[in-house]
Amino acid sequence: MKVKSNFMGNDTKINANAIAVVEDNKGKALDEYLKEIVEVSSNDKGNYLKLNNGIMICYGLQQFSVNFKDYWTNMKATDPIQIEYPAEFIEPTYSYLTVGDGDNNWLGVQDNTGGSVSKSQLFRVYRPPVQGDGAGAVSIQYLAIGKWK
Repeated sequence: MKVKSNFMGNDTKINANAIAVVEDNKGKALDEYLKEIVEVSSNDKGNYLKLNNGIMICYGLQQFSVNFKDYWTNMKATDPIQIEYPAEFIEPTYSYLTVGDGDNNWLGVQDNTGGSVSKSQLFRVYRPPVQGDGAGAVSIQYLAIGKWK
């Protein structure tokens, strides 16, 4: 939601406590929701948001230089790779992953191993064999939700 500083067209300012968010048929002022946010930050690994109830959300886009090679009989794949989170969780959590860009690339999570408080589970990027072996670049979008305290 965006609130413009000149929303009414007469230089009238709107405070966060004047905006209500309806949840379960009950209004709650926006500034009450904002008080639940403890920290919002970003770094070269992505963005994160910490809530006062102990939940942390990490999200972003990470780019990888990869090497596609033979994998099984009908696919080319990278070696296992992982997302590095922008902040550490207190216990391992899984990431929700999508390919950010790339020609005919898709993701595969073979099992949920390798994850830690600072990294996602292991995954591979696959592509059709007609695209051949060799180096390439892939961008992976991720979302991870877990505990920070």
